[in-house]
Amino acid sequence: MTESRVPDDAEVPAPLTSEEKKAVVSLSSREHFRIRFFHGEKIVDSLLKLPLTMEPVPVAEGTQCLHLELWLKDQFGIASDHSVFAVVPVLEAYSPAMPLILLNTIVFRLLQELPSPDAPLPILDYALVVRPLSNLNTPIPPATDETSPFFAIDGTALGGTDPLARQHAQVQFVSKMKTFGFARIQVTREQAQIPLDAWEQVRTWLAAQNPTLPPLLASKGRYVGFSCDPNREYLQLRHPLRSAGTIWPRPYFHETNQAEFATNLLKLLNVLDTVGRDCMEAVCAVLNIDRSFVFNELLDDVSAPPTSAADVTATDPSCRYGASVLRVYNYRNKKADVHTADNRRMDLHMSCGS
Repeated sequence: MTESRVPDDAEVPAPLTSEEKKAVVSLSSREHFRIRFFHGEKIVDSLLKLPLTMEPVPVAEGTQCLHLELWLKDQFGIASDHSVFAVVPVLEAYSPAMPLILLNTIVFRLLQELPSPDAPLPILDYALVVRPLSNLNTPIPPATDETSPFFAIDGTALGGTDPLARQHAQVQFVSKMKTFGFARIQVTREQAQIPLDAWEQVRTWLAAQNPTLPPLLASKGRYVGFSCDPNREYLQLRHPLRSAGTIWPRPYFHETNQAEFATNLLKLLNVLDTVGRDCMEAVCAVLNIDRSFVFNELLDDVSAPPTSAADVTATDPSCRYGASVLRVYNYRNKKADVHTADNRRMDLHMSCGS
């Protein structure tokens, strides 16, 4: 037996704010939303009453997530030992999977962007992510156990010069990827701080943008800069190629603080790229894949780009940026000031965050 305890304050869900309650009511007062669900080769067209809830709710006021999942399993003939784990946008299959309940956030933001209250509602298309329930019956070893999917692989050893330590880390990485589809890499404290600092800078930069201005371009070639889609806004960066004479920071970042910001983003991309290359080294070594093809043909040249016109030794306007891309997202439901927001409530209207 284990001793029961009262949950800490941080574990107790905060009650809905007045703004969140208004959002739920606004969904409940609207007509049914048309959402098309995709799985395999089948499409199911549905009229769904929102909001989705975790608790039972009158059919005229919303839909319980459990009932929606059971209905989807019946419509698609999904086996009883499988679960509708999440959904992803059909046109963005690479996007992170999100729980059904986050459809509330998506639809609420779409309603906010309608030109008028009586404007026609958009049709949403989502693909189901189905997973076997048997995985839930298998205990997950603690993260300190090497067999655990959450056991962190030593990133220093993975990219180090000690052959035995490196080989061990490489085998661990490939094994985790083959077994679980992901792997955790432990990096230095300084490396871990770089994404945190860059994220704060990006959020501040995005908050300062004027939404009435056209999208901001740092490049007219392969897209680098600010962009947005219906639910989020983001900054995108690719490697500025030294061989193409791509100066970084670009003239667009003309102020000192902006140039520092651009330099820090490139620093983040380089940190992630270095870890990624160590991982690819592991894949090539363990699976006996031709390393020269992967590194010479597929990966970017990461030589430091020129910082001024005086440093440019060659130019190639046809290919100024590499293929590897860094995107930092900010979901549009985040209305709180980035410096004053409560850390326990960064996601208004039941969002998954960024």
